[in-house]
Amino acid sequence: MALNATRGTTNASDIEQPLMDNGHDDIIECGNGYSSSLLYERPAETLKWIEQEGVRKLGTFKVRDSTVLQLLENNGILTLGMDSRDIDWQRTWRSQLDKDDRPGLDGTFPRALSMIWRSAVMEVEAYVVDIENVACADDGGLLNPLLHCFQRNIFNVNVWALPAVEAVITFKWQQWARRWMHAELAMYLVWLLAFQIFVFIFQDEDTSLSLGQLLNTRSGATAVTFEILAVLGMLPFMYIELCAVLEYGITQWIYNFWNILDIVAYAAQIAITVMHLGRLELASNGLSVIMALQVLILWVKVQYFARVLQPSKNPFVDTLRAVINDVKWFLFLLLLTMWGFCVSFYILFRRDQKKEASPADLLFPTHSSSTAFRDIGSSLVTVFDWLMGGVDLTIFAGTHNPEIGLALLLVYWFSMSMVLLNCLIAILADACSRVNENQDARFLSGRAEIIDELESSIPSWLRARNSHSWYPRYIHFLREERVMIIIIILGFLAGGPREEILSTVPMVNRHSADPSITEAAEKEDAMAQQLDNLEAQVMRMAAIQEKLAEKLLDKAEIEALPQAAAEDS
Repeated sequence: MALNATRGTTNASDIEQPLMDNGHDDIIECGNGYSSSLLYERPAETLKWIEQEGVRKLGTFKVRDSTVLQLLENNGILTLGMDSRDIDWQRTWRSQLDKDDRPGLDGTFPRALSMIWRSAVMEVEAYVVDIENVACADDGGLLNPLLHCFQRNIFNVNVWALPAVEAVITFKWQQWARRWMHAELAMYLVWLLAFQIFVFIFQDEDTSLSLGQLLNTRSGATAVTFEILAVLGMLPFMYIELCAVLEYGITQWIYNFWNILDIVAYAAQIAITVMHLGRLELASNGLSVIMALQVLILWVKVQYFARVLQPSKNPFVDTLRAVINDVKWFLFLLLLTMWGFCVSFYILFRRDQKKEASPADLLFPTHSSSTAFRDIGSSLVTVFDWLMGGVDLTIFAGTHNPEIGLALLLVYWFSMSMVLLNCLIAILADACSRVNENQDARFLSGRAEIIDELESSIPSWLRARNSHSWYPRYIHFLREERVMIIIIILGFLAGGPREEILSTVPMVNRHSADPSITEAAEKEDAMAQQLDNLEAQVMRMAAIQEKLAEKLLDKAEIEALPQAAAEDS
């Protein structure tokens, strides 16, 4: 395919020549003029070409919605790996859809909406990713170079919503990565549950016993068994991390949040095992802290897998990371202001720090002037408690500067609790809204990370054996056409006449990188809401009709009673 970039503001000759240049030994060729090294050398131009010329529409055709609708709703698009870009696409897709058809997908709504049906026919669009060997592994394909650039902040998250990129991610996920991820999740659950059971058993363990004496008890042997099982469940993940380090390098690998969490989890697991089996410091607080931290980390890591299982959107950890990244400088300003007031109160009440504190004051240091500002740590805890609303004015009773302290508290309370804290809430709400705008791209980004992580850890001989099915030359994909006809059938009475209402609802392609998609999506949501309202009205009318029918039947039975009595007499 001749490579060009005639659209946009970039000069076409500046892009076409380098992409078609095969004379450099350090460029890894992947066909059709695309090379992964250009994503590093000229990322903007290469990405623009991928967006504009990366996919080619083959055509549209009509299929039964019972065949394709559920598959599209579950996956967004359907993908197919082929050795050629020029195929009899309509026959190929019809054959594939007939193979994938599931019993029970009859295109109807649930029983409660049994009088509402979708149309029996819908149109779908067939595309091909017009880059040869785009699905191949490592640097030879598309995902690995994109991840390298993404982690270096060269691209933003919307790159994953490009049609060509989404097709590659979806193909790899549907073809093999989903099964491997499920296996990885199963191994992780072994690690998590085994360690959880070990922690529960360890709570009642006699720490004075030696390892031999411990193994002679039933609970001790069970605890050691589950502890060893937890370590065995951890080993595959250490291997995966090692492969990722070799692929990305330690400097780039360490900046990933999940990788840092993994390092802490591995270190904590090894430390716990060594201390427990070596019978070292079992009664110390250090072991309890490490075990508590490990339990928390293991449960948080479940989010790593949950974020790619279903496009339910808004995974907790990823959303929290994105929001904190947006408000980090405001949080820094908030902490600096709090620290300023903390030091101010600490200095203001320095003459009260030598007062003798009662045991109750030591237990609740923020409730007494003798302990609230005893040291800088207590002062920080006190001002944080005030920020959360725990203000106790009696704390200034008997102090050396009660008037100045009260005035300073009012200034702190107004500036922090009423102004900055509410500003923080508004900024957080705005950040969450902006994160939700590209949640589809974030979902695909999570899948791309897992796919690349699995791909780097799969043995080369296994990849070579499955190269034909895992790494085809071209990827074809199918998606729902922008316009779908929905037919709502209103049944007035069971078995009675029915009236068909035909409405056209625009189906917006939400996977496009076009900024104007937001307005179109809003229109689609509004029309979908109107459809929901119409369905609700239909159900209310049906309920009213049923009640009227019941009343008519009751009335007919009552009117028939005198006639039946007369006939009996």
